[in-house]
Amino acid sequence: MSGKNWPEVRDKILEEIINKEQWIIEGIYHKWVGRSFEEADVIIFLSPRPMNRATRIITRFIKQRTKLERSKYQQTLKGLIEMLKWNSKFDMDYKKKIHEMLEQHKEKLIVVKSNKEMTLRVAYECDIR
Repeated sequence: MSGKNWPEVRDKILEEIINKEQWIIEGIYHKWVGRSFEEADVIIFLSPRPMNRATRIITRFIKQRTKLERSKYQQTLKGLIEMLKWNSKFDMDYKKKIHEMLEQHKEKLIVVKSNKEMTLRVAYECDIR
């Protein structure tokens, strides 16, 4: 669900997605995807350390600026700085709000710090369900 849509369009697309047999939604769209949390069998909250996120942001910026990786928008130094600012605020502001929202779904919530941990936990959790 990339791009920006009007709320009515966005909500209709979300509803179409969660009515399917299998689906995955990714991103930080916690303000409007609450319905997907209700319908999900498993919720995975990938919570890497801030320094790891910063490294990934910088790596992605370099790859996209050097055309080693495609981008939907022009990467700028200003955009990089904004992303790094957002990264530093994420744990203080957004992460707490997301955890509060997910509290009511804790029986199906898996919190992991790395892709490796996610792979192991998801394989284990899905095997016992």
